[in-house]
Amino acid sequence: MEFAYRAPDGFQLPRAEVLRLMRSGKKVIPGKAGQRYLLDAAAIESFESSLQDVSVELTADGLRVPAMHAPYLTGESEGDLPPRTDNVTLKALLKTLRAELRPYQEEGVAWMHAHALAGRGAILGDDMGLGKTLQSIALVVALKQADAALPPVLVVCPKSLTGNWREEFQRFAPGLRVAVSQGPQRQAVLARLGEVDVLLTTYQLAINDRETLAGHEWGAIVLDEASFIRNPDTEAAKALRSLRARCRVALTGTPVENSVRDLWSISHFVQPGYLGGREHFRERFEQPLAAGLDRPEAQAAAGRLKRLVRPLFLRRTKREVLRDLPEKIEQVLWCEPSPAQAEVYRRLLEEGMEEIRLARRRSGQNGARMTLFTVLLRLRQACCDLRLTGLASERLAGLEADELSGKWPVLGERLDEIESAGGKVLIFSQFVQYLKLVREALEQRGTAYAYLDGSSQDREAQVKAFQTDPGKRVFLISLKAGGYGLNLTAADHVILLDPWWNPAVEAQAIDRAHRIGQERVVTATRLAMRGTVEERILALQAKKRGLVEAALDDQAPLMQGLQDEDLEQLLEVS
Repeated sequence: MEFAYRAPDGFQLPRAEVLRLMRSGKKVIPGKAGQRYLLDAAAIESFESSLQDVSVELTADGLRVPAMHAPYLTGESEGDLPPRTDNVTLKALLKTLRAELRPYQEEGVAWMHAHALAGRGAILGDDMGLGKTLQSIALVVALKQADAALPPVLVVCPKSLTGNWREEFQRFAPGLRVAVSQGPQRQAVLARLGEVDVLLTTYQLAINDRETLAGHEWGAIVLDEASFIRNPDTEAAKALRSLRARCRVALTGTPVENSVRDLWSISHFVQPGYLGGREHFRERFEQPLAAGLDRPEAQAAAGRLKRLVRPLFLRRTKREVLRDLPEKIEQVLWCEPSPAQAEVYRRLLEEGMEEIRLARRRSGQNGARMTLFTVLLRLRQACCDLRLTGLASERLAGLEADELSGKWPVLGERLDEIESAGGKVLIFSQFVQYLKLVREALEQRGTAYAYLDGSSQDREAQVKAFQTDPGKRVFLISLKAGGYGLNLTAADHVILLDPWWNPAVEAQAIDRAHRIGQERVVTATRLAMRGTVEERILALQAKKRGLVEAALDDQAPLMQGLQDEDLEQLLEVS
């Protein structure tokens, strides 16, 4: 029997007949007893489009789809399949957990636990600062309490966070045997996996030790900062997909940073095949969304993607669940370029435009992408400080700081205000060289500070000093080094020295301070140079945020990667 569309009273028409009537434009169908049936064209078109998103098999009994896709086609919510573990059962399983979970955290653990029992993957996409680590530890406690013979759980995280995970396990679940795979003793640890409950490792070591890890079945695999595998072609993504586990969980506050392909890669780890193959996903979602949300096909694709990932994806924002969290205030402080800075910027822009034109003559319209990025980088550096541009030191000799950048007087005034009010501040930049210039300026001011960039070896000591020492009012952090795992609630101010086109990355930085444990209003300030590429970067952020509201959920940090037209708009290339 062919799949058929049915009316509530049982009247039905074969799918082929319904599609034929749709093509002919006929919408009213007479019934045998004189009834008249109206085809819901919009609903039928939506359902037919949804069928193309999932694996469908037409059988003699009708339509067969995988159980994991049923909620997408039936319209059921993410809580229906599978149900959350009930509170009584959950509390019994968590009796050894040394933490009092907030209601939304209990909900998150119950949701992940139900997925684990059903053998389904799960992506916990809570806002930064809502306790994804604690919820994951609680999940491990629940799984182990229910099954004493559970194989070890593998937790994979950035290298900088292994110490944090170890401390959190010791704090909240001291009864679990936790081993860290690192250093010269790594092979000895891997040889005794039968003696541990949890193994902590890093993304790089997951590559190095892939054969050993693949030789075991894991009770669960938890990926922290799962955006590390947003590129499915990296060795880390391939190595982790090859492992065997009873359940897989991905933790990320930024499930999509550059394009919706990021979401496909993470989903392919937690639930292989759920979003289809790469080419299928690219055709159904990635390409329509890249066209821009002003197009109907992009809006339709975004709506379908939101519904499709719902069974795998749970996200709560601070605004939704932390009624007691203090307010976050965001503002832009506009800076005017100094005369010397304006002149250098103008010259770099003119030279850059000529380079782009030459690159296009050599390689065609689409062959200048790297040149566009290079020119953009130079202009962004010129907006920060002329010393970042590579100009010969003799050309800058004799210039005061205020002449090297119009941002210095604005930054100095802001720091004076924060210090006089007794506040503490995190200062972020994309450029390590710029941070070092700020560090020199702080030393000249006599301001005590903590410092962290990608080369720092004393990360934990710097964090502890800033959190506990009243004299250290400033923490200088490179955006890359400070994007993960830092809890810096001693700060009530955040300054972003240079804007980045991905608002999700900036949100990560701000949420180092605006998170659980913060008792004061957090003020986040962006310094931006008027009339430059920085002003256009902020405009691009606003444009891109439209995608946030269209896919995943209302607050998810969905970003499309920078397209060539975006780069051209930033540089005003025609």
